[in-house]
Amino acid sequence: AYSIRGFATALNGDTTKGIADTKKAYDLDPNNVANYYNMAMVYKLQGQLQESKRWFEKVLEKDPSNTWSVYGIATIYADQGDDTKALDWLEKAIKIDPSVKAVGAEQDHFERFHNNARFKTLVGL
Repeated sequence: AYSIRGFATALNGDTTKGIADTKKAYDLDPNNVANYYNMAMVYKLQGQLQESKRWFEKVLEKDPSNTWSVYGIATIYADQGDDTKALDWLEKAIKIDPSVKAVGAEQDHFERFHNNARFKTLVGL
């Protein structure tokens, strides 16, 4: 419950409280991969991209085919301006779950990629 509340609180703008709640969830159940994912998302919402990426990577250590953690890393690289890594990770996410194409095509993280030939091929534009 703390993990979900933390994520919801962060989505509503209070990322400090969101991190506190997700950390409490992690402390209570450090092997729950959902807690790792929510921790990654809360840090991402707070703008702590390196810490967010570290938590996405922790998810992938336990669940290498976790589509949304792979996608989360792609968005971090896109936000940081590392186009090659962003597209490499986006491609990995699409290979795991082709429905990621539609999400990638619409999200702001990849807006500046809309004229990029590789991006267009990946998402089917």
